[in-house]
Amino acid sequence: MAKKLSLDLAPFYTDPLYSAGQSQLYDFGSNLLSGDIPSYYKAIGETGSKEFEDMLALTTRDTTKAVNENLVRRGISRGGLGASISAKTTADTSTKLRWQDYARALQGKQYLMSAGLNTIGNVTSNALSYGGQKNQYNLSSAELALGVQKANQEAAAKRNAMWSQIATSAIGLIASGGLSGILSGLGAASGTTAGMGAATSGALAGSASASPMASLSSMSAFL
Repeated sequence: MAKKLSLDLAPFYTDPLYSAGQSQLYDFGSNLLSGDIPSYYKAIGETGSKEFEDMLALTTRDTTKAVNENLVRRGISRGGLGASISAKTTADTSTKLRWQDYARALQGKQYLMSAGLNTIGNVTSNALSYGGQKNQYNLSSAELALGVQKANQEAAAKRNAMWSQIATSAIGLIASGGLSGILSGLGAASGTTAGMGAATSGALAGSASASPMASLSSMSAFL
């Protein structure tokens, strides 16, 4: 019996790093959109952050020092008018820097929102691409499986047709050979021993090309 065709394909492979990266990026993008910013990036969208306050303190110190040195060169005392000038200059510098920090924080929030949207968009795009590749693989596998199944069915149909033809030919050969021998014997018989012998000879001659069972059947029918 011919061996059937079989199909053994490996399953669609998914790299563990891909799944882990997708999950991490999705969580990161979702947190950015919801305002849950990791501490390392919080200063981007915040006003008055520790980094800003440290920088403002250094700027105020340098400004105060520069104003005092200027007052000394002009012979103005640090008290009274000198103190007023120093305070105004420092306040103006602080106000300007805080406004710049506020405007920067607004831009930072917009940047974080864009980063979150882009991250989620990339995750979605990657997921669609991955799903498309997996679906295409599954469809191709199904087509191959159907092709193998069709080939096996066609091979089985050919085998069945061959055996059916062989059986039909054998039955026809047996039936035609045995019946012709019997009829020949009966036609030559006239009720005498010679007729019986001729009939027997005819049956045997007609059954020569048939199977032993067919020959025995012909003889027993005549007898």
